[in-house]
Amino acid sequence: MMKIFMKLDNIAVDFTSLLLHNHHLDFMASLYGVPKNVTNTIRHIILELLRTKLAMHLDTGM
Repeated sequence: MMKIFMKLDNIAVDFTSLLLHNHHLDFMASLYGVPKNVTNTIRHIILELLRTKLAMHLDTGM
């Protein structure tokens, strides 16, 4: 049972980190004038990495 909570906690930390990076990405993009389509591509890559990590957590017996 403790392992399940530890995995859920790791996923929550990753998701919180993603939200913070998402805000940071928007801020830095606006600061340097990066086009919106570039930031959207980066955002999609980050989301896919998070989905992959979540899938790995679920596949390892959660």
